Amino acid sequence: MSRVFNFSAGPAALPLEVLETIRNDLPDWLGSGMSVMEVSHRGKDFVELAARAEATLRELLKVPDDYSVLFPQGGATMQMAMAPLNLCGPGDTADYLVTGHYAQLVEEKGTLALRKGQDRNKDQTYFLYTLTQEQMQYVRFPLGGMTKQEVRGHATRLGLKVAEKAESQDICFVPDGDYVRFLEEQRGPDTMNGDIVHVGGKTLGQHQGTYRYTIGQRRGLGLSWPQPLYVVGIDAENRKVIVGEKEHLAMSHCHVVDINWLIDTPKEPLAAACRIRYRHQEVPSLITLLDDGSARVDFKEPQGGVTPGQAAVFYDGDRVLGGGCIES
Repeated sequence: MSRVFNFSAGPAALPLEVLETIRNDLPDWLGSGMSVMEVSHRGKDFVELAARAEATLRELLKVPDDYSVLFPQGGATMQMAMAPLNLCGPGDTADYLVTGHYAQLVEEKGTLALRKGQDRNKDQTYFLYTLTQEQMQYVRFPLGGMTKQEVRGHATRLGLKVAEKAESQDICFVPDGDYVRFLEEQRGPDTMNGDIVHVGGKTLGQHQGTYRYTIGQRRGLGLSWPQPLYVVGIDAENRKVIVGEKEHLAMSHCHVVDINWLIDTPKEPLAAACRIRYRHQEVPSLITLLDDGSARVDFKEPQGGVTPGQAAVFYDGDRVLGGGCIES
């Protein structure tokens, strides 16, 4: 039987050369649909570097010979974490993938339900809506039934140095957190500049990259206008940032595509709570499936910050029903 030791593949755990490989190879795969860790495993030097890292971990932690050592990334989506399992060769498969996500899997009527972690402030189910029933059979979330404070307590009891480590929200392949600099290094400065345009069509100014702006942003626009302006849209393809008054920010509905259902696909409109950002308070909504498998989501109250490219995840209480990508 093959077993698995699970290690975080964050900046603190990976050799600098591995991080550099991820950063150097990533632009070649942008838009391919491949996750960061899948890219990293295809880096020209990754196999050799991972072997060195495995040897070091085996020695330091006295990992038994009959245990496999994998390097899953516990970051934004489970697809990242599943990548190493897909890369295992015949006879070298793991029984389970164990990650540090704050989420819970509960067996209900012969299927697995994905439910929020006990620590609601750390709950990460929003990122896990893409899981399938087959994948959930091989995943374990041991932290899901604990609070962050309890996890730190276990780390202290075991004498782990990370017990008091400060939390980080940085992107794993941009360890210094300066993603603007990273993008400009890869694409070149001043190559993504464009216009700031009012919803009425008037050009009000220029920007130095759409990636510097978020939907709902008010500060830092550098514009003169009779009323406060907010970012209400981003047209990356045409390098335009669209701004408007507050009434243009709230939306009564959105269109969601690439939906993955963790329940049987609804035949009728479904009343559920919808979360449109990780830190967004879920809002009562009506989800209506369209003929192409996408859905119209009507919010009970208009919502600000509805952003194309973000996930819309549907809940019934603490259970994830499904989710997809906001298209408009």
